[in-house]
Amino acid sequence: MAGVININGGTYLSDQPLAETTGLSVVGAEYGGGGGGPMEPMIPVKEYIDARDDAVESRLDQKLGTLATASQMRNNIWGAAAAIIGIALAALALAGDRFDGGMSVSPIISKVQENQSKIDKNQDAKLELMDQKLDLLIKQTAN
Repeated sequence: MAGVININGGTYLSDQPLAETTGLSVVGAEYGGGGGGPMEPMIPVKEYIDARDDAVESRLDQKLGTLATASQMRNNIWGAAAAIIGIALAALALAGDRFDGGMSVSPIISKVQENQSKIDKNQDAKLELMDQKLDLLIKQTAN
């Protein structure tokens, strides 16, 4: 486990797990567990905290540097709004042309409907005549 060690009146922090403390050195288990292996790096707590603070500050500055400023974001929003309005106006311009085309087809559709209604009346009359003939045939065969 990492810990704080007081040695000769100075406070030191070890980043490595502590296996045993002997004299002025701390020997970690992963380095041989006190069997004469290399010593763990030890630094004063104040220097350790200052180094960590500097590292965090530099990472924060780097991340903040990549963020867009408010004016850049405002410009992006206005650009997107202008693009949407332009697309809507283009769609309306094309739709107006299609509306006029639909209006010019209206008389043709009316003529087709009139012709179809004449054909339908003619067919209805023929079907009525066939129905009467079938009724007459049924009466004659029933007697």
